[in-house]
Amino acid sequence: MSLLDDPNYDEPVSFSEPAGPEFIIEDGPADGAFEMTVLDNGNVVYVWQEEENGAPDDDGYGIYMKIVDSSGNTVVDTTLVNTTTTLGQQFPVVEAAGTGFVVVWEDNSPNNPGNLSQVAGQRFDANGNELGGEFTIELADGHRAEDIDAVGLYDGSFAVVYVDNFNDFLTPPQVWIQLYDASGAEKGGRIEIDDAPGFGQSTPVITALEDGFAVAYQEFVSDGESDTGIRVRTFDSNGAPASSVVVAADVTTGQQVIPSITALTGGGFVVTWLDNSADPFAPVQIVGQMFNASGAQIGGDFLIHQMESLLPGTPAEVAALPGGGFVVVFEDRTPGNSRADVYAREYGADGEPAGDAFKVPANPGNNQPYINVASTESGYVLVWTESDGTNLWVKSQFFISEGGDPVDPGSTITGTSAAETLTGTAGDDTINALEGWDILYGGAGDDRLFGGAGDDRLFGEDGDDFLNGNNGRDYLFGQNGHDVLRGGAGDDVLKGGGGHDRLVGDAGRDHLQGGAGNDVLRGGAGRDILTGGAGADVFVYADAADSPADSDLRDTIMDFESGVDQINLMAIDAVEGTAGDDEFVIVNGFSGVAGQLTIKAAAQAGVYWLRGDTDGDGSADFEVIVKGDMPTADDILL
Repeated sequence: MSLLDDPNYDEPVSFSEPAGPEFIIEDGPADGAFEMTVLDNGNVVYVWQEEENGAPDDDGYGIYMKIVDSSGNTVVDTTLVNTTTTLGQQFPVVEAAGTGFVVVWEDNSPNNPGNLSQVAGQRFDANGNELGGEFTIELADGHRAEDIDAVGLYDGSFAVVYVDNFNDFLTPPQVWIQLYDASGAEKGGRIEIDDAPGFGQSTPVITALEDGFAVAYQEFVSDGESDTGIRVRTFDSNGAPASSVVVAADVTTGQQVIPSITALTGGGFVVTWLDNSADPFAPVQIVGQMFNASGAQIGGDFLIHQMESLLPGTPAEVAALPGGGFVVVFEDRTPGNSRADVYAREYGADGEPAGDAFKVPANPGNNQPYINVASTESGYVLVWTESDGTNLWVKSQFFISEGGDPVDPGSTITGTSAAETLTGTAGDDTINALEGWDILYGGAGDDRLFGGAGDDRLFGEDGDDFLNGNNGRDYLFGQNGHDVLRGGAGDDVLKGGGGHDRLVGDAGRDHLQGGAGNDVLRGGAGRDILTGGAGADVFVYADAADSPADSDLRDTIMDFESGVDQINLMAIDAVEGTAGDDEFVIVNGFSGVAGQLTIKAAAQAGVYWLRGDTDGDGSADFEVIVKGDMPTADDILL
């Protein structure tokens, strides 16, 4: 459940909403192994493997990339990454490095014919132009390079981590690291993660720290209790160990496998993994553990999600949020449902969850089996594959997080019972109005403005601000930045302004205007008027009671643009009185079955009715007037 759907929600802690609709990265024969990274300029690089029977890579798998901007517009269209096309190149990883990026992959056409595979890579500038030629990490005869990952370090250099599989039963697979300087030259020899690899190491993941990096990996052990455990170790920027090897999990019975890792904005990092220690015959759990920058554990490990399916599919992925928290994304299946859905759960900098896991608004009815996540300046971006059984798409979507930037302490300003004007400073201020009809100005910084009992006027001004009108008939204007506006009780006017804003009217007859940017609007209870404005906007309904079939209470969407805007009904339980959270089914007309949704043109041109029957009596219980374009099934998130 999104915190915007929580009636007890009062101020942002660390939550996200879509910054715009999903968009297609690749439509066709892509074969998986999708990764992405966010560049310094805000653009996103996607890479994947694809099997071609013709040019440009006509001999097995090849590595492809595409670059989009922060709105999903194509900057560099699909292009082949690898120069060597003999046999297969697969399992790519992409990471920002300096102002550009590096792509590394498993290469099955090594220069040393005794190898089974080797690490190969290519550096690029931010525009997708090659920097130098391909580089390789060649292994000894008969060895295989597996489980490759990479990370860009703070000085523009980068590190590659991989498993050297000796391909025999006598020598266990082992994790190694190779450093490169900012010009792409090798920086010293390869570094072993640990000189006591147990019965084998695998699936290493790496993240950059301020003065080095951290690696998590799984190790096969035989201690009478655990089969496989998660290990963590930190290194300085020259590759020297900065900590001993740490066992990540509190409980080491059973198996802990497939780690994911990310550095956090405020320092330190978090590791997640799959765990079956509770019951080896039950669905696995997703578990996490926070660490400080020195590699020491912060508190104990914590449960992120209990899988419902015995088939967990792809592992969980974790990415940092701007305010010091993190988001974990994963896919799960409800019992008896073969279709995988993508979920996310977000945590604050203190490790406390912002709410329950929520379903990512991908296309209902389709299978979404592969996922990846990367941090952006204002939140995160997801990529997933989606299939309807015939077609396969690679899709992506940006999310804005209200985790905010690290706090620049400002002032706490509290009004009196009189009517007055309260003005913030250049920092991140908290301004509290009391009684009286007050005017609040946030100024620069990421501010929090709270109206009082009167009819107040709140202006966020610069920064990413949070405005709450509370009681009274209030006027809220976010102005610049990515703002969150909450009307509270009373008939309020909410205007987002510039940026990607989120507006919640709450109770009363509210007017919501998103303005420029990709905005999220939820009217709440009462007859509300919602205008998205420019950009790709999302109109959210969390309950059928937000807009019932009553002329005094139903909402009106004023400027819907099909193919750009979306109407999100995912939080509505479409069937009253049953267990679970049922989705609407779009039909041509009601037939006395609960959970049906219709989209009909009104008598007036450019006006449409969106109606839902939640009790099965054949008449509408949920109703929205939509002006502008007629919504299609693809515009509705169910």
